Amino acid sequence: MHPLVAKAAAIVLALPKAWFPDGERPETPIEREQRIVGFVTEVIAAAEDIAPKAGYEVDEIAALSLTFAYSESAFAWEVHAGQPWPGRPPPLGDRGRARCLFQLQRSAALVPRDEWRPFEPDEWRRLSGLDHAATRFCAQAGVRAVGWHALRCKHKVDRARSVGDHSWVGMVLASQYHRPDARCENLSRGSGRRGDLYKHLLYRLRKPGGK
Repeated sequence: MHPLVAKAAAIVLALPKAWFPDGERPETPIEREQRIVGFVTEVIAAAEDIAPKAGYEVDEIAALSLTFAYSESAFAWEVHAGQPWPGRPPPLGDRGRARCLFQLQRSAALVPRDEWRPFEPDEWRRLSGLDHAATRFCAQAGVRAVGWHALRCKHKVDRARSVGDHSWVGMVLASQYHRPDARCENLSRGSGRRGDLYKHLLYRLRKPGGK
């Protein structure tokens, strides 16, 4: 296993799990771990491709991507599968407008630059599913969306990156993930928590030998 995958998977698996009501669950603990490790593997692979194009380190894009995916979905089974489960929220968030663990909306297909567009308008439904193809497509699309905001807002966060203010970087980019604006100035509700989670994940990824 890729060293960064192993470390990232161990970190995110230790985060609080999505709550399920008592009774039958859609997966065993081992199945959940395997599913999330598979997703993390695809996120890291996508981050290795996207990070140099956006002007960031691989661990930065990986940590941002995992922060946003976890914050959007808690890696919940029904969101990944795109299928409902009794007692859980609908698998498509934002009143049916958002899919997959990154909760990507159709509007993500409006990115003006072809090389940064997460998916084409007719590909949105391909984001949901537990199979390898759908998981990979979701991860690649989500990381590309994160990379696009990181690239276009790089001027806004570079100083914070240079002094290690990773919470601010995460807060700015989390806000743009939800409510993008041309100057990267919008700060959305909840972005502070995502900034703190990004700082935590990046620190753990960079900690020598640690998980």
